[in-house]
Amino acid sequence: MQVSIVPVRARLLALLIAFFASAELFAQTPIRVATWNIQAVGAPGSAEYEAAVAVLVHLDADILGVNEVSSAGDVANLEALAADAGYDYVAAATSTPFGAQRNAVLSRFAFAEPVTEHDSSTLSGDPSANDITRRILEARVEVPGNALDLTVVSQH
Repeated sequence: MQVSIVPVRARLLALLIAFFASAELFAQTPIRVATWNIQAVGAPGSAEYEAAVAVLVHLDADILGVNEVSSAGDVANLEALAADAGYDYVAAATSTPFGAQRNAVLSRFAFAEPVTEHDSSTLSGDPSANDITRRILEARVEVPGNALDLTVVSQH
């Protein structure tokens, strides 16, 4: 009995073609993600602000989780900082359960949908839960060249 290897070769070739063709669908773009506890951004032009710009430029992250933005008023400073450091997309928590500090996300890539804010009650399902000091931000980011969006979470 003679076994033909042609069908095996043909199947192997078809499998390899399918693999390499589908690999293009799942090609990934390398990205850099970082997090930083900034505490306070500072007013544009201040020494604190200029130091923050230098740190962001040095980190060179594509997506950055920023923690401890000192207040709602400091969010405007954060938006200016993001622009000066090359981030086109900024999301900051709109409120905070305790104190004034909040979390934020800066990205060089567009958000796929509005950034979601989570608090104790939404995470636990218990409307009386109140044990997270800052709202948790969840951002879906459209990374060019990726078949799927990247989800990042910023929480201190």
